[in-house]
Amino acid sequence: MTRATLATASTTTPLKRRRQPEEVRARILAAALTCFAKSGFDGTSVLEVARMATVSVPLLIYHFQSKEKLWQSTVEVAVNQFELRLDALNADSALSATEKLRQIILALVQVHNEFPEFRRLMSHESHEVTHRLTWLCERFAKRHQEAMTTIICAAQREGNVHPVAPERLSHAIVAMATITSQAAELQEISGHDLFSEEETQKTIDTINSLVFIRH
Repeated sequence: MTRATLATASTTTPLKRRRQPEEVRARILAAALTCFAKSGFDGTSVLEVARMATVSVPLLIYHFQSKEKLWQSTVEVAVNQFELRLDALNADSALSATEKLRQIILALVQVHNEFPEFRRLMSHESHEVTHRLTWLCERFAKRHQEAMTTIICAAQREGNVHPVAPERLSHAIVAMATITSQAAELQEISGHDLFSEEETQKTIDTINSLVFIRH
């Protein structure tokens, strides 16, 4: 479910009344993601988010209580898009570790194409240890790192992934998959639209060529 579908209102009156709070929250979260990605937590004001979401500040506070909780909710929504795909992979016991890793790479690229702002938001938090960074690591990052490392190790045992440090490889995969967070700079340099279907496939192919051993 993308930000656009989350923010789209229903065309029928009864359903519109029933879903209005959800749609308001979605609009606020979409605006918050844009603002936090652009200006970071400290540089973003609740008023700025409310204006972009076309809601009042009291309504925003009603839904999220504080800027801190709004930031956390924004992160959770973006991370959830990847975790939904990850859960589906883990549920399929027929997949080899190698195939799971291929699908994870695909999911990472797709999610960050949909939410390039998320990586920018994360970059704002990665420069120093704060309680927000600690929250991110404890709630998501450590668990994702452990899951990725476990799958990489298993794929290496299958003989299909280069024998390099799994933790380093995991970080490298994420860095390459989130290239769209630098889309403006790279488009200015190369003239390529990183969000196009062709460029997205090139990103996936490049990651796979660096990660997997050709037999």
